[in-house]
Amino acid sequence: MARRFARSLGALGLGLAALSGSAACSSGTDEAKQEPKTSDKLRFLPAAREFTLVDAVAEDTNQDGSADRYSIAFPKQIFAGGQRVTRAVSYQETTGGDFDKSLEWSFELGALAPETLTFEERIPKRFAADASDLQFSLAPTVLEADPLVSWDLNLTETQSVSAQHRTPAPASEAATQASDVAFQFQYAACEAIEDEDEAAACTLALVDRFPSAPEVSQVAAGCDPSDPDCATIRALTSGDWQTHCGALSGDAVRQCYVDVWNARVDGSCSREADEAARTSCSLSAWQLIADTESRDWLCYDLEAQRAVRADFDWSGFGSACASEHSLDYCESIEDNEVRRRCIGAYARATHDVSLCDQLGEIGVYETIHCQFEYAYAVYGSAS
Repeated sequence: MARRFARSLGALGLGLAALSGSAACSSGTDEAKQEPKTSDKLRFLPAAREFTLVDAVAEDTNQDGSADRYSIAFPKQIFAGGQRVTRAVSYQETTGGDFDKSLEWSFELGALAPETLTFEERIPKRFAADASDLQFSLAPTVLEADPLVSWDLNLTETQSVSAQHRTPAPASEAATQASDVAFQFQYAACEAIEDEDEAAACTLALVDRFPSAPEVSQVAAGCDPSDPDCATIRALTSGDWQTHCGALSGDAVRQCYVDVWNARVDGSCSREADEAARTSCSLSAWQLIADTESRDWLCYDLEAQRAVRADFDWSGFGSACASEHSLDYCESIEDNEVRRRCIGAYARATHDVSLCDQLGEIGVYETIHCQFEYAYAVYGSAS
């Protein structure tokens, strides 16, 4: 579902190319390595992501109570040849109250990298509508005016190239422009991810982070609400998951809920600095899921949680959501597998391993499995 939506943004003709450079005709890839896919059974859960999202940061450097600088520091990108580039965008207040706009690329050679690098960049139109709007520290080759530029670099050490916009941004537009530039650069990065599922996850997480981006608003306003893709994007932009996901039918309901939950975990929740805050954010998102089956699996599937990304406090999340239900609720679940997981999660949440004995009616193995998972979660190992 999310894959079609990711393509629908591209169909708008936004003028955004993938964030890629080339070294000896090789395209760039993100520095983080892509994790193996989880099984189809677990695909609705957040895998360890290769993308990292960032926001435009407001700074009050003169401590007068209002922002005088907006900055964006994008993750480092590594090319096939070993060279690296870091991008940074800055909106800096001038004495006249407007904001100077600058974009800087810092290139690193890398230990075994070739010295030559042909670097091509599509600059977000929200930053500059035309190449002639920009003053570069090193003149590029202008491939397209809107603007697509390139440099042939001979790197012997770290080298920086900058672009200064000739016209400052009005103070009233600086914050919005910076946010839009952050979205456009990162949307291009999402498009550049080769794995289709990962690219879709990146795009939806970006929508969760930037729900008011003009491109997102255009898609949300013009799509068919009965289409699952449209329901997903409208749920993310409005925050009303039940209205939009709940209006669907069949399996599409559950898929919509898990897509938006995934996007929230990858988007807004990943902004949180510590595990406790991420757990609280993910639990708040879980509480927005009105579909009981989806809520149960997200809460109780310890095997799935163990298979996905290691930087997420699945133990804390599982205990927190299990405490939302009573043991009577677990016992009322007809599906044996889900009932086992529910009782197991409740045992872990209440630190009462004796509850695992109730699973004997399903089978001796179920009791042992429950005790195994309890030991793993509570003591950090199964021994």
